[in-house]
Amino acid sequence: EGLIPSLGMLANSHLGLKSCKIDLGKGGSSIFKGFGGGQSRMHWGPIPWEVDEPGRGASSEYYNVYFQVTDAKKLKIPDGMSNGATEIFVDYGEEWFAWRERNGAFSGMIPFEKHFIRADAMIKRFVEENEYLILANILENERDQQRLEKSLQQKENQLLSPMKKDDLKLLNNKYQLLLDESTKEDPKIAYVLPPVDQIHNLIDVGLSTARYSVPNSLQSTSWLDAHGFCMDNMRMGRSTIPQAGMGAFAVRSMPEGSIVATTPVVTLYQDLLKVAKESKNRDVNDLQLLINYCFGHPNTTLLMFPYSSTIHFINHGATNTNDQAGNDSTSANAMLRWSHSEYHASELLEKSLQEMQELQKTGLMIDIVATRNISIGEEILIDYGNDWVEKWDEHLVHWEECSNDNVPSPRALMRLNNDQSSILRTRSEQNSMPYPSHVQTVCYFSKHHDYDNSEGILRWQFTTTTEMYPCSILARESFRNDQSQLDKSDTHLYMVHVIIDDSTDAYVVNVPRYGIFFAEKAYQSNQLLKCGFRRFISLADDMVPESWKKQ
Repeated sequence: EGLIPSLGMLANSHLGLKSCKIDLGKGGSSIFKGFGGGQSRMHWGPIPWEVDEPGRGASSEYYNVYFQVTDAKKLKIPDGMSNGATEIFVDYGEEWFAWRERNGAFSGMIPFEKHFIRADAMIKRFVEENEYLILANILENERDQQRLEKSLQQKENQLLSPMKKDDLKLLNNKYQLLLDESTKEDPKIAYVLPPVDQIHNLIDVGLSTARYSVPNSLQSTSWLDAHGFCMDNMRMGRSTIPQAGMGAFAVRSMPEGSIVATTPVVTLYQDLLKVAKESKNRDVNDLQLLINYCFGHPNTTLLMFPYSSTIHFINHGATNTNDQAGNDSTSANAMLRWSHSEYHASELLEKSLQEMQELQKTGLMIDIVATRNISIGEEILIDYGNDWVEKWDEHLVHWEECSNDNVPSPRALMRLNNDQSSILRTRSEQNSMPYPSHVQTVCYFSKHHDYDNSEGILRWQFTTTTEMYPCSILARESFRNDQSQLDKSDTHLYMVHVIIDDSTDAYVVNVPRYGIFFAEKAYQSNQLLKCGFRRFISLADDMVPESWKKQ
């Protein structure tokens, strides 16, 4: 039910290099000076739409997602590198990789964090015990390169003494023993160890087998200047456009013709975004909210979902206005075009509609280009197309006909999560004093964490998990003797019943208040509102190849 526009879609996962976690910023925990007017309270939860607002249910309510550094060492460039940057990796979870390994989505083995840690320890010990032989091997590799460059192949035997040949043979034999040892312990450890003649490259990246496994995750600043894309031309804030929710605002001035942002896109087709059959008997929207964030065209069933920072917050602005200068705050100041980047796979524009629908991944990229000078703090707007405008106008007409009877208060959830000082009611207490019928309590809980277990009851421990599951509050106890403090939430711990899935649950004690928050029950959020607006952002006619159009 939650579409969360964020940098997160660009962040890949590597279990040996995970350096950041996703922080959902729950409960209105921070305030920032937002563009678009004053302070904006950030929260992981619904934008406080009024019940009668036609924008309700038309945009994602979950927008406050941060990347928090959890391991700064993995973002540090190696000592031998004077300047540069490392790729940001997050944790998709071991099960994400294990499932793909079991189902053949990846070729070869997929090592976990523990395999890289063990391999690092083994290789460090090996390097310390065989420093002389390794240095001799590095020297010989350098000599090999010199011989190749100078075409001195005929002098090879003179440059390599019999003693050196014996040393290299000894090094190979010792390394083979290491490989045999690691294979016996766990084949995935041996899998991440490099060939013996590549140990010098492993030394260059600080003896990190994880870093060695993805050498392109380290790049120099000059490479980034030549091949990278600017990701910080925009930031999020409350939109100046009525009913638009959040918006994207310029953090610096940008001249006409400059690239505001570049985004890769995932190719979808419209049938994929129909609500699942098992949900159709519920009073919910027929289309998933994702379609509102996709690029499309009335003459094709293809959709393209952009995944790049802040792109999803760009709202509609008309291209033609009564303002002669065309510079008013509701006019489009940017446009879409196929990217001129070297990474844009323009050959895909020649493929048929059927081929594009079957495509498992895509290399298509789109540029957002300034159509006039844009000032700092100005909201970035593009023209969503005449078809989108017509659909929105129809929506406004029919919105008044849409029954709002028994619609849950969109502000109730925000109030509950913002009130972190409250003492939570147990399940028995809720019988006489219930929470709103459309909300439920949800607990942070990792099914992969090794909790203390006593007779089937787990003892809650703080983890960096972002896993959340519905939970019932069974009991509450205070842990301070000072009776004057008993009205404060941080003086209580809770026993909860966590529902992981239809067949798995857990009883957990010592859960603090910050481990519990409120969320909508299934099918109760504004994002599934039956009358919620649904329409893709229209691409210009000249961006849609004839081969993609419906016959």
